[in-house]
Amino acid sequence: MAWQINRSRYGHRRAPAWQTGLVTLLSGVETGHVVHFYDHEDNLARAAADFLGAGLAKEAPALVVATPSHAAAIAAVLEAGGIDVASARAAQLYLELDAQDLLSHFTIDGAIDPALFHATVPPVIDGLRGRAVQPVRAYGEMVDLLWRQGNVQAAHDLEILWNSIGAGRDFGLFCGYSSTVVEGAVSGGRREVADHHHAVVSEPEADQDGEASRRFEPTLFAAGAARRFVREILDSWDLAPLMPEAELVVSELATNAAVHAANRFTVALTRLGDGRVRLDVTDSAKSRPTVQRAEPTATHGRGLRIVSAIAEEWSVRGRPTGKTVSAILAARPRPN
Repeated sequence: MAWQINRSRYGHRRAPAWQTGLVTLLSGVETGHVVHFYDHEDNLARAAADFLGAGLAKEAPALVVATPSHAAAIAAVLEAGGIDVASARAAQLYLELDAQDLLSHFTIDGAIDPALFHATVPPVIDGLRGRAVQPVRAYGEMVDLLWRQGNVQAAHDLEILWNSIGAGRDFGLFCGYSSTVVEGAVSGGRREVADHHHAVVSEPEADQDGEASRRFEPTLFAAGAARRFVREILDSWDLAPLMPEAELVVSELATNAAVHAANRFTVALTRLGDGRVRLDVTDSAKSRPTVQRAEPTATHGRGLRIVSAIAEEWSVRGRPTGKTVSAILAARPRPN
């Protein structure tokens, strides 16, 4: 039987993704079929967690179909970004399946059996969706496994079947492919893979020497996760004396971002030299924070007052999509 790509779920496209050069930022992807070509496995974990975490923060169910090592790496990045993965699992919002095991349920003699696929995969997605208000977000690398095994035709067949079930379901699918495998196996492999998807997502930015950043989800755990991130980076830079002040500042700014922006935010650290560090918190809220006069018995309203008292200097910069609050911190001499 000749299988054709069903594009009705994702709308009309003027040209394949590889022809238009369409690159989508992960933060804007909620539903549809997207692909990420990764060069390093740590970038894969960050990209997949970025996609899944944005949904989990809104209680959107997440499905991870990956090798055990990749699944563990993705969960670790989610935890670092403020997502309580254990609670999500317990609430049946987070499901991990072994990619090779799931693939074996609908593969016969190296070929994908469409009937077995439809009997296996859609029930998993529908079961996760349940009564959830938000669409399911799924990460899958069964196609990558097939490419690694040299079974390119099966990989293409599987992508077509994913599109066929996407036509009738409201869910987002993120596929991960090793750039080395795809480009080395078949000439034009990358563009052929991209043509099965409505977008190619961008590679996460790598941390540079003296600079580090991490994106966080607006959850109850975000401030704690941001503090851990700051501790890790300052420790790696041998700037432990800055930790108490930096943790307090990032805790206040991260809490403000999670509460007021109610969207993902980014914490960035830049090493300035002379034992000084700039700490930036960027969120999507355009309202500019101000130092407030808080009553002695008030339980909130002291955030920027604390920041201004601790930081050597601080500022707020408007951005087209929100704002960045910056604080420059310097180690203070400790009393004897």
